[in-house]
Amino acid sequence: MKTPSTTKIIITRFLLTAFGILIFISGNYAQELLWKNSTDYGYIISGKAGVDNENNVYSLFFSFDDSYLEKFDENGTLLWSKSDTNWTSVGDMYVTAQGNIYLAGSKEVFPNNFDAYCVVFNAQGLFQYEGYYSMTNVSNELITDILVDDDGYAYLSGYGLIDTVFHVFAFRMNPGGTVSWAQTENFDNEHFVQIGSSEMDDSGNLYVSGVHVISVDSVQHFIIKYSKNGQHIYTKKYVKAGYSLTIAYEIIPDQDQNIIFVGAIGTPTITRGYVAKLDQNGEVIWDYTFNPASNEMVLYSADLDENGNIYVSGQIVLSNDQEGYFAKMSPDGNVIWENIYSGAANSYDALFKVIVEGEGCFFAGQTMGITTKTDLFLMKTDMAGNIIWEAQYDGAEHSNDLFEYMTNDRDNNLLISGLTEEAYQKRFGTILKYSNPTGIKEDHSASNTIGIYPNPVQDVLHFYDQPAGSYTICSIKGAEILSGQLDASEIDISRIHQGVYLLRITDGNLIYYAKFVKQ
Repeated sequence: MKTPSTTKIIITRFLLTAFGILIFISGNYAQELLWKNSTDYGYIISGKAGVDNENNVYSLFFSFDDSYLEKFDENGTLLWSKSDTNWTSVGDMYVTAQGNIYLAGSKEVFPNNFDAYCVVFNAQGLFQYEGYYSMTNVSNELITDILVDDDGYAYLSGYGLIDTVFHVFAFRMNPGGTVSWAQTENFDNEHFVQIGSSEMDDSGNLYVSGVHVISVDSVQHFIIKYSKNGQHIYTKKYVKAGYSLTIAYEIIPDQDQNIIFVGAIGTPTITRGYVAKLDQNGEVIWDYTFNPASNEMVLYSADLDENGNIYVSGQIVLSNDQEGYFAKMSPDGNVIWENIYSGAANSYDALFKVIVEGEGCFFAGQTMGITTKTDLFLMKTDMAGNIIWEAQYDGAEHSNDLFEYMTNDRDNNLLISGLTEEAYQKRFGTILKYSNPTGIKEDHSASNTIGIYPNPVQDVLHFYDQPAGSYTICSIKGAEILSGQLDASEIDISRIHQGVYLLRITDGNLIYYAKFVKQ
């Protein structure tokens, strides 16, 4: 799969019950698909999943004509389902720990007149209340994001058009459906605005994030910050000097109310991964630009560990192939490690989401499948970036499986929401639940490792201490790539492809391991 226009990659990604085959990719843990549900709703355009504190799973899928909401227990048994043509243009779903479901989008209140709209159901699927918001002189408002605090207050954001002027709005909806505060922000005439996401910090401040598209070659990112009570704190627009495109695919507040800004910067001919840290006033503390040799890289997601380290995921182009990329950065912006994920097809991989939980990181996205179609993909790594297990899901008829969303339950099982193209003009809504095993792992502790350099490496792998015995190099899927006897303090790996590999050295009864990245 060759790489399309760099500009199109950035903007397009931002704007936009069947039999399945689980391909288990070998590892040291017995990971499995616990259950799946793939349902024919016609032609689904998007979807999302949520989970409550009893591990019940909620799925939302919507087409151009209808929206479908379902609840499953932790074993995948359908508890209830409902659909409604009135939930037109549903933009987002939020599920609370108690199982209350908030659906947000727009609803036609008069012919060709759509207001921002939110409807709430309880854990049994029973209607609780609904709320509306309409800006003065605006005929169409669309909610694209919703957050709910512990007291049941919903914070909603979106955009509308007054004449030729785009307006970004945010409001708080009280339990019961009334609006307690609302704010709007105006943007330039005839320049498109799209909300990307909203986030809340530990103090309840709301951050509304999105892009301001001035032209196809000129895109800037904005962040608007409000207090919990609706006070406007700042509006900032970000354009990296020397670049015409600046986009954050995800923003994350840290415990100090700083913002981690993760995305891409570029020009019409290049794209580079970009991470920045912003202070409480929205000013840049530091930023870091990734400069791949291909000049084509995008970061889609990030998460933080308890020490404030940043884990990012995305996509990088190497030798005309699109590969998954993941890395760890320190709180002050230094890259600690970085890895490339290259699937079996070795032509298309993308890591769209990362979640950091305790002992490891979960990454989800898409990979090239059995044919030339994409599959859903999931993997877990330790905190040093070593892959523990991977899984790949291929829907019926080997058509495209498209990633939409990932979350985890209280047991750290993984829920994936996706779209499966089953036939002509058929796109099913798919929910997958994967286990997160702890299993028995081979001993790769310090006493069983051997020092190698450089890492990443291009042609020759060197040892700090001269080893003896034989060596085997395997792919992360367990396939033997290269083997031989050690008769020098180096191994020529120039013939193997780019990727992540495991080196095993056997010296009598002793076995040593090392992991390396071939560039």
